Amino acid sequence: MDNNFLLAPNPLKRIEDINIIYSTGSEAIALKLLKNYNVKYIYFSDNAQKLYEDKLKYVEDKIYFKKVRGRIYEVINY
Repeated sequence: MDNNFLLAPNPLKRIEDINIIYSTGSEAIALKLLKNYNVKYIYFSDNAQKLYEDKLKYVEDKIYFKKVRGRIYEVINY
């Protein structure tokens, strides 16, 4: 989310989708949502770590995700 988030269409749906992206164990579900929003990078902040159990469960697959630096992942090959 960014400062213009509330001006975007369907903010409640976007919040729901963000929660799914950070909490799902399913790579397929995450990739579908990431593609839908044209997401190129995921930042797993300290706050996200506290809320969503210390890690993104699906980023271990090196086919679709590349660790860029620290807790920043590039979404690739979708």
